[in-house]
Amino acid sequence: MIQHQVDLLAFGAHPDDVECATAGTLLRHMAMSKKAAIVDITAGEMGRYGRPLNAAYAEGFTSIRFVGVPDLFQLI
Repeated sequence: MIQHQVDLLAFGAHPDDVECATAGTLLRHMAMSKKAAIVDITAGEMGRYGRPLNAAYAEGFTSIRFVGVPDLFQLI
């Protein structure tokens, strides 16, 4: 298991939720040499709008981890 030490850890239900809601805050802290990581609860497998991780990679977040919970609509 790979471990990363980060200063800020943000959780979101779906990929790109964190980036859309808090990217400005995370980027501001990263500009002050802080490390930020994102944890997505689902992989967003029910999404329809392309590759969900592009935003996080473009912004340079330290790591992205999926918890592995299935997207809600698969449970219904």
